[in-house]
Amino acid sequence: MSPMFMKNRTSSLAFAFGLLVSVASTLAGGRAFAALSTPQMVDLLKIVDDRQKNNGDWRASAYLEQKEKDKVDVVYETEYYRRSSDQKFMILFVKPKSSAGQGYLRLDKNLWFYDPSVGKWERRTERERIGGTNSRRSDFDESRLAEEYDPTDEGEEKLGAYTAQKLLLKGKSGIDLAFPQIRIWIDKETKNILKRQEYALSGRLLRTSYYPKWKKVHSESKGADVWYPEEIRFYDEVERSSQRAGHLRRNCAEPGRSPCGREAGGSRARQAAADRGARRAGAAAAGPVRSPAARARAESAGARKAARRRR
Repeated sequence: MSPMFMKNRTSSLAFAFGLLVSVASTLAGGRAFAALSTPQMVDLLKIVDDRQKNNGDWRASAYLEQKEKDKVDVVYETEYYRRSSDQKFMILFVKPKSSAGQGYLRLDKNLWFYDPSVGKWERRTERERIGGTNSRRSDFDESRLAEEYDPTDEGEEKLGAYTAQKLLLKGKSGIDLAFPQIRIWIDKETKNILKRQEYALSGRLLRTSYYPKWKKVHSESKGADVWYPEEIRFYDEVERSSQRAGHLRRNCAEPGRSPCGREAGGSRARQAAADRGARRAGAAAAGPVRSPAARARAESAGARKAARRRR
């Protein structure tokens, strides 16, 4: 067999292989995308983090629910507070009555749990299930993906009508993380997270989360809008037969000292009127909040009025 024939045969095989790859890609509906470099991926994570970052204090109320097959639903109402300057963070349970007063505090990168029935603080890890549900502390706190993880590009993927950038993130050494590996889908248009999967160090899938609703409020301290997930849905991937699903919904977010989270572009007068209406509605539903001395004075005044009516 002549060298010229061997050369032509090799070229033909290479051309055929390239043609097959091109056809397979076309049939799969895919397009060739250049992989993101590490600096580009880090910049993307910084954008995701910055959109959720507030330079001042932050307060929000949240509704936390967990459903599980053949078990009673678990429902909590919480309030949580965050101070961005030193990353202090607190979750306080307000309902149901049996859990009121319980809470979590993140201080100096340590997570603590307090139970008023016991009267002491207990140290917990970042893997702590908040209130026994499938949520974690990181679900409430601001995003720190660029600070805590190293990214790997996994290309683009369609999620319904959205085109998402898919990244695999591995936790940096020396950081206590709820999940050492996560995979995220970032909406290419808004840079909001659409889907997230969390893994154990072994690579076992532990939880899948979806972010169907995002909301923005204006932060005076940041001088820009802050985006936060108004709703997150969690699905347990370890005990799938139990059909355990969690639901976290934020009812009100407050960047800085805003009474109830001012929408971006809303007027101060309109927001102040809405805040006054919300406070009046809350007061009518829950009754006035008074100190013991104030309650005693009110009861005494009521007793005097009743005595005068009897006379």
